[in-house]
Amino acid sequence: MHSVTETALRIIVEFLKREGVDAEFTESGARLGIGETTAHVETLKREEALHPAAPGELVQTGGARVQISIPTRLPRL
Repeated sequence: MHSVTETALRIIVEFLKREGVDAEFTESGARLGIGETTAHVETLKREEALHPAAPGELVQTGGARVQISIPTRLPRL
C-alpha cells in the first residue's frame, strides 16, 4: 500500500472511531462497522503514468475493492 494511501486511511479510521463508528486499519485497507453491518475497503493497486492530454504531467490512478456485509433476517413463515 502506498504511504499516502495508508496515511489517509489511518486518518479516516481515527476520525470515525472518535465519531463512535467501529473502525480499524488493516494491512490491506480499512474495516468499518455500524451495528451488524461492516465494510472493508482494500487497496488493490496504484499506478502513475504521463497524462495523455497534458504532456509532462503525471496522473495517478488507484483501484480499490469494497466488500460489504449486511445481515438479513428472513421473515418467519
